[in-house]
Amino acid sequence: MKMIDVHISYDADLVCSVCKTNGTIHYNHFIFHGQDYAHADPEIDVWCDDCNSQCTLIDPDEDEA
Repeated sequence: MKMIDVHISYDADLVCSVCKTNGTIHYNHFIFHGQDYAHADPEIDVWCDDCNSQCTLIDPDEDEA
């Protein structure tokens, strides 16, 4: 059986622009058969469970500026 590994990279320092945390962020991706990379979901790519909504990720230092 041939297995394909798919890896997703993300910046672990980014936080939700609303609640300023990242402990409950999840990323929605999909994979086309035969490919070895994932695509971000075009409708909701990043979700924050703390805010219970889609979110924008920011560098935590941006808010301090």
